[in-house]
Amino acid sequence: MARRRRPDAGLNGSGNAGALHERLALRRGPARARPAGLSRRSVAAAGGLLVTAAAWLQLAAFVALLLLLIAWPRGRAIGAVVQGRFALGSRLEAPLYRLAGVDVEREHGWVGYALGLMLFYGIGVLAVYAVQRLQAVLPLNPQALPAVSPTRRSTRPSASSRTRTGRATVANRR
Repeated sequence: MARRRRPDAGLNGSGNAGALHERLALRRGPARARPAGLSRRSVAAAGGLLVTAAAWLQLAAFVALLLLLIAWPRGRAIGAVVQGRFALGSRLEAPLYRLAGVDVEREHGWVGYALGLMLFYGIGVLAVYAVQRLQAVLPLNPQALPAVSPTRRSTRPSASSRTRTGRATVANRR
């Protein structure tokens, strides 16, 4: 005749295994009760992490693999670009430089850099504003959301996305 098991006594997924472990810990008494994963010889410090030697070896192997497969080839590619040995990059960049009127041999001063930065951000603000105003007629609008009204609701997000100001700062000024 087969022995019947209690519903909470099974470790094969047929019950509450946590209750079984708690009962076994109480049955052993307070001297032998300990959290799972601790050795019998030592007690973990409060809030301390238990890291085994196998975990350290796995971490070292992961970092070595990461350096070998990602960092080393990427460093070689960046070095080739800096030294001018990346032929594909120069073939792709040359038409864009000609289109933008950039002279590769000329240094870029701080005034030109600042003006270029402001122009880039200004174009970005206008692009975000255009997307918000034309949202109703743009493709990939499955929810058929309407365009944002032309009041401050459409100018604030486009400007705040470029200036890194949030709603909390604007709300506190009201």
